[in-house]
Parts: sequence; C-alpha cells; structure tokens
Amino acid sequence: MKLLYTLLCCCLGLLESMAQPVELFQAGTVKQRNFVEQVAVEWLEDYCVLTVTIEDQPMRFIFDTGASNIFSAKAAEKLGLTTVADSIGLIDINQLTSRIALVKSPPVFLGKTAFEGFYFGTSDAVFFEYLGIDGILGSNFFKDLVVQVDQQNSQLVFTDRLSKLGLKPKDGQKFFATPYQELPIISIYLDSCKKYRHGVLFDSGADGFYHIALNDWAVMQTLDIDWDILRTAQQSAQIGLNGISTDSSTRHIVRVPFMSLNEHCFPPVNANTFIDDKSSIGARLFCYGKVTLDYVRHRFFFQPYERTVKDACLEKEQRLGYGFSLNFVEDHVEIASIWKGSIAEKMQLSTGMVVTQLGDLTFPTEGMQADDMKVLVGYDYHGLPTLKLTVVENQTTGPVEVTYTLSRTAQEE
Repeated sequence: MKLLYTLLCCCLGLLESMAQPVELFQAGTVKQRNFVEQVAVEWLEDYCVLTVTIEDQPMRFIFDTGASNIFSAKAAEKLGLTTVADSIGLIDINQLTSRIALVKSPPVFLGKTAFEGFYFGTSDAVFFEYLGIDGILGSNFFKDLVVQVDQQNSQLVFTDRLSKLGLKPKDGQKFFATPYQELPIISIYLDSCKKYRHGVLFDSGADGFYHIALNDWAVMQTLDIDWDILRTAQQSAQIGLNGISTDSSTRHIVRVPFMSLNEHCFPPVNANTFIDDKSSIGARLFCYGKVTLDYVRHRFFFQPYERTVKDACLEKEQRLGYGFSLNFVEDHVEIASIWKGSIAEKMQLSTGMVVTQLGDLTFPTEGMQADDMKVLVGYDYHGLPTLKLTVVENQTTGPVEVTYTLSRTAQEE
C-alpha cells in the first residue's frame, strides 16, 4: 500500500454531509447536442487526470467518481473566484467534518466542449500540491452525459448519446446515483450463485481495486465464504481532507476468492479493509477494462481487456510488498502501519518512525513541503526486489538514523 492511496482516498465521501445549497451541485449544463468527443488523459498511478481550459488557462483535474467538483484553494484564487456560499458541510474518509466555501466556475472547456454554470467546492488539502493538480471533476460534472474511460488507449470519451459508443442499456447494470452528487453505487457478486451481492461505490478517486468498509467486513465474515486474511495491522494515523485521524482500528488485507462484475468473473484478488462507511471499487478497475458510466440512464458498463493486460493488473494487485504503509504527517514522512507477518514486522520496524530514505529518495525530518512529496508519485517501492529504508529511531542516547535493507522473497510477493 503506497502513500498515494492514503492521501487520495480522502475524496471518498467528499461533501457527503452537505446541508444548505446542495442543489447548486446539480447546476450546470453542456449545450451541445447529439455529439461525441474524445480527449487524451494522463495517468498518475491509477488516477485519470484530465486537462481542461478555464479562462484560457490549462488546468489539471482528477476524474473522481466518488466526489463532487472541487477547486484547490490556490486554483480558485488564481481564477479570482468569489464565494457564493461559505458554510457547506464536508466529511472525509476519517469521518472528520469541516465547512468549505462554494464558488461558481467560469466555463470549463474539456476538449472543445464547454461546461457552463457549474459550482465547485474549494479546499486547501495538501494532496493538490503534492500531485500538482488543480482540483477534482466529480460525478456531478458529467451528470447529463455518458463518459467512458479507456486506460489502454489513454483516452476519455464523452457524449450525450449512449449509442455513439456502440452500447445498449441492456449491456450494463443499473446503478444507484446518490442525490446531488450522482455518486454511482454499483453491484458486485461474491459467489458464483449470486447469493451474496455487495453494493459498492465506484470511486475512481481511491487507488487499488477493492476496499471493504469495516462495518461491511463485520457482516461479510459471517457469510459462507472462504476468506483468507493475508495480513493484519493497526493503523496509527490516516490523512483525510480534514486532517489526521488517530483511529487505531485493526485493518486487514483479505484474499477474495471470487468476484464478478457485469457477468465478468475476476480471479482471486486482494482487498483492504478500512475505516470509511462505504465499501468501494477503486481506480484500478480501469486497468482491467473500459469503464462507461451513463449518468442519464444510470447504467454502468464494463468491457474487459485481453487477458495479457488483465494479468499484469492482477500481479500488482496480489503483491503484498514489504508490509508497511506511509503517511505525510505535518512536515515529514512516517510509517503509518505495519502488517503482521510481513517483512517490515520481521525487521522490527514500528509505526511512527520518521522516514528519511526510501530506496533512492531522501526526505528531511522536518520542514518538508508538498513539492518535496511529488517524487513519490509513481514510485512503486513495494515492487523493488530490495529496498533501502532509513528511519529515525529513539535510542537511549537520543534520536539515531538507522538504515535497513529489506529483501522480498517469492513467498512474500
């Protein structure tokens, strides 16, 4: 599990507890009719990044189906946007709440298509700077359209006519769209007889594949399913949009023996349990096939890629790595969790240790800025055969830097 997941997954539940002018998130329109447009996308790990034009300025946004539209505070200031509402409730992945401002955006051009009259929340969350992005385009941005993400060809296609994509409503499943935000709740099955259906949020703002909320996991353990708990850990801290949670809930990596989506069966995959109240399928689904959301008819489509492509995704999904996760806490990087039975536990690493070296990356013990964190984007340290890790340990003589060399074995991959 990488630091990137810890930061980005805070978008899950964004603006979920809004009161006051929630109806403004349903405002906005695309005036074009009977059209289809294709745009190139960039990939940051599992995340789909779109470049739009606002006031003749190019800006980069993550397409996050688990959130509403958000400007970074820096982007809103750059555009000179004024607040139209300043008491919108926001709840993050840690169930921490805050209030944010709401602004009305100038026309947003995605390709040649103008999106007009849309409202955005604003946030000064650190991961915007960390990823070098200007905000989030949520499900409500495409509320009157059909949108298809094709990772294999690095493109996003959107249209107001499903038929232009060669799809028919019967080819997809019906999804439930949450009020105002249009967040898509889809169905997966956990057994071949379709006895056990799991309603999950399709959240392209969460990395990885399958995330099980702890309240769901409590029920799922009672089912007649042969779960295999591969790793267990106590989470010491988790960064959300509204700050750091000190919840120490027990978390698991679970091998899911069977899962199907739209009649497509996946081989056994690993799932993570976590503290949010919604289970989700994350952005790694894009790796397995084309994903299409018809926000008009509320239909969800999945067209799997060839097996060779899916096998590469599965290898990454099943890999356990070194068994620790990281957090950006205040102005430094520290170990957030250690999985029991992992290489990290065997090396006697512990949560809270400040990290000063990770592979060929180095970090300060204090004074770290968001720009310094960008080097971690795409750095798959869990995939390295050996990893040099330097941490600060508190010894009797005071804090001392200690370097460990971790090596993966075939059994631990």
